[in-house]
Amino acid sequence: MTKQSQALLNKNNTIKYLGRMRAFSSLLCIAGSSALRPTYIPPTKFQTWAKTTATGAAIFAFAAGPALAVAPALEAALIEASDASYPILQTLRPETISPFPEALVGILEKRVPPEKITNLIDKGISAFMSIPDADLAAYVKIAGDATAGLSPESCDLVPLPSIAGVKFANLAGVAGVDSAKLKAAGERAAPALGAFPGTEGKICLPSEAALEKLFVAQTNLLVSTSRDAFGEFGTAAGQAGKSIPLTDLSNLLPKIQMTQRGVDMKARSRFERAGKDLDKAIKRDVEFARLRGKI
Repeated sequence: MTKQSQALLNKNNTIKYLGRMRAFSSLLCIAGSSALRPTYIPPTKFQTWAKTTATGAAIFAFAAGPALAVAPALEAALIEASDASYPILQTLRPETISPFPEALVGILEKRVPPEKITNLIDKGISAFMSIPDADLAAYVKIAGDATAGLSPESCDLVPLPSIAGVKFANLAGVAGVDSAKLKAAGERAAPALGAFPGTEGKICLPSEAALEKLFVAQTNLLVSTSRDAFGEFGTAAGQAGKSIPLTDLSNLLPKIQMTQRGVDMKARSRFERAGKDLDKAIKRDVEFARLRGKI
């Protein structure tokens, strides 16, 4: 097998593996900025927190994208994917969760022109801001109920890729985003982010049943996004992605696989099956087709 063929194979495996990670990656993405709230960090780093919060709300919440399209037929598959991700969340450690996002941010910095990152963030914020107020308020309530009673002193804490978040916030492309738009997104996202208790660099893991409700709620949130705004975000993501060589993507695979370190083979197999079943359900989903502009 040639090096190019191997790189292409690894790229495809990386993309497939990312699909399998969708169920639990969104919890970390939604909460990623929460670990950097001002109550947890010195005032001198507030500007970095503000950038990370705004971009986290606008970009990371949409990063799992199509995997969260809502429809009754998807609910069972989504819940199973959430349940299958739970053992992985419970075993995450800083040394297993950090390598992938830090490597990804490094690739963005090295390979993607700043103007494309700026456009990606801008379109992501627009997609986030297109969610109706009532739908966002409903999600905030569900998130609050799901995390009620959790305390950093007694809950299971999940580490967050905080260093990657800070590095992302300091990218030249982030600096190019309209500051007023960033502020508006940060303010709008604050109630949702604030629903997740945590301590510096870590967040409380809700119960398995609560996590199911969170992902169903996030599903409803995503499909309420404007189809046009979501489409523009997808186009921006595609344009940014074209700047990344195959070899860089293939090199991410070992770092992604590290997130499952410490999880037994039975749990890993369940996670893989759940991801495949969710992908199949997505392909048959009407709301997913609408969001993608297929109908």
